Amino acid sequence: MRLRHRYSKNILRIAAALSFAGMFALTILPGSLNIANTANKTEQKDNNVKDEDKELVDPEVSFAYEGTEYLQCNRYDEINELVTEYYKATIDVNMEKIAELVSDVSQIDQEKLITQASYMENIDNIICYTIDGPVEGTFRVYVYYDMKLYGITTPAPALSALYITMASDGRYIIYLSGLDSDAQNFITSTDMSEDVVYLKKIVNDRFERVVETDEQLKAFCDMIDGGTVPKETGEPNASDVSGQALEAAPASDGALTTDIR
Repeated sequence: MRLRHRYSKNILRIAAALSFAGMFALTILPGSLNIANTANKTEQKDNNVKDEDKELVDPEVSFAYEGTEYLQCNRYDEINELVTEYYKATIDVNMEKIAELVSDVSQIDQEKLITQASYMENIDNIICYTIDGPVEGTFRVYVYYDMKLYGITTPAPALSALYITMASDGRYIIYLSGLDSDAQNFITSTDMSEDVVYLKKIVNDRFERVVETDEQLKAFCDMIDGGTVPKETGEPNASDVSGQALEAAPASDGALTTDIR
């Protein structure tokens, strides 16, 4: 059985368990999010990563996809800074800082952040791929990053989608409030676009390679696939992926969600 079939379910659970974002900041780790169904249809037509991008799926090589004319890589410094600050604040469980960076901090569940912070050590190599929205100052942003988990040597590649707008004071913020039909249609169309599906394919293949080459991450995947999630353990012990560092706890209702609200 090929790896992508064996892990299709648990990768979705990992995506949910490790998501940081709010209502419209949906984590799209390989195999998750609603765009997966659309992606699968596209991938049936062309299920291969292009030869010039093969290196991007190698865990030994730093991820550095250049994007496309439509899906622009690191185009806006302000957006990169916003996303970096947001992820740092979530790892630090700094609700005061998060409130400055989002449209509605009530959509963020602090308890879930605390649980995630107990096994999420760091986020590195943040790359923002932006698509301009229908209104000036609005963007769909696909964020690649490497997730370092306590007790696991190899960072896990991840991809998240954010909707970013401009606040009344001219600052960019992560939008977690209600969407009108134009904004929702824009998000749906970008998530279904060929360029985004291809980016997801690259990250998916890279994730599979990481799981193939890191037994600790594989053990974590197997634990999630078995219906358990890491529970808060206080100070993590980075030496034991299956024991104290990532102690298994039965999954409960609401423990595995794709948004923190």
